[in-house]
Amino acid sequence: MNQQDKPNGKMTKVEMEMAVDQMLEFLPVFIAQAQPQAQLLRSKYVALKAEGFSDKEALHIVSTRPLYE
Repeated sequence: MNQQDKPNGKMTKVEMEMAVDQMLEFLPVFIAQAQPQAQLLRSKYVALKAEGFSDKEALHIVSTRPLYE
């Protein structure tokens, strides 16, 4: 059953519980990747600044582009 099959388009309680269980299962991975991801974003920002981009431009690029390109 997908969202279109449901009269109100909302998740059922069981689906919500399954989503929470899955999130909790992957939580350690998300936590472990947070620091390296932050380091990568900061490195991209610093590199853009070193290439002459303004603070605003560098921040926009870092915040709107994929982490890995």
